[in-house]
Amino acid sequence: AFLPDGRREIRRAEHSGRVDVDYAFAGGRGNLHLGVQFNGDMEDDGLLNVSFFGFPGFEEQRVTLDAFTLVSLAGRYEVRPGIDLTARVENLLDDDYQEVFGFESAGIAAYGGIRMRFGGEETR
Repeated sequence: AFLPDGRREIRRAEHSGRVDVDYAFAGGRGNLHLGVQFNGDMEDDGLLNVSFFGFPGFEEQRVTLDAFTLVSLAGRYEVRPGIDLTARVENLLDDDYQEVFGFESAGIAAYGGIRMRFGGEETR
């Protein structure tokens, strides 16, 4: 999308996309999920540190944020009825990227857990 003055809107990639794949196994007791998200180059308004006659100052200027690809992987396995082991990894490729100029996003992160269900009918 473009602004009335012809400049591209900030933080809007011209090209982006996402693919998600799920795989069930062990008769539905287990599940793997793979997600891949691509975000193309984006423009942002950046404040660049400049110096005027030796005094620090800032000047606003359009900057281009690099494209990035995020890969995530998640899984679940039902150990026994009502007890699931869960795990996920975000930013699996440890891509360094910025969605907003000057703010680095998180690197690779892994999480694990146990999900327990008590009583009632299961509605899976």
